[in-house]
Amino acid sequence: MKHMSVFKALIILSLTLGFAPVANAGEIACSSFQDQFNRCPLANANNLDVKLTQKLDGKCKKDHSWGADSDGVWVDKGCSAVFSYNDSQHGGGHANNRCPSDLKGNECEYYKDGYKAGAKDGKASMSNFYGRHADGYDSRFEPYFARGYEAGWKKNR
Repeated sequence: MKHMSVFKALIILSLTLGFAPVANAGEIACSSFQDQFNRCPLANANNLDVKLTQKLDGKCKKDHSWGADSDGVWVDKGCSAVFSYNDSQHGGGHANNRCPSDLKGNECEYYKDGYKAGAKDGKASMSNFYGRHADGYDSRFEPYFARGYEAGWKKNR
């Protein structure tokens, strides 16, 4: 079996202690010691945008040797890594009519308009066709409206 060096273990321990998993965004280190399953506590991690940002040891493959669930980030099969997370319900993502972080200004506003229209259509069991709202957006911003519409429609189906 693979054994992690003491140096790597100390780095992981210091990283784990250095990050508070209660904030809206941050990092958490998690390690599978001796190829065994381990869960690192992070409340509602399944609702956070968890990404592997730095592999420290082993093979790390999402949903195979690492993942996130309601209790935290889990690792298995020797995966040791640092993971970033972002609470998409508090500004980092697009849940609940919030803009994705890559949109700014008018792009964001058209996204929100599209989201509202898509949510309304989704609740009414209408088809997923944003074109019926063509009079509600400037054609220069159609991609952002369409993206918001799709997110709102899917969320409310």
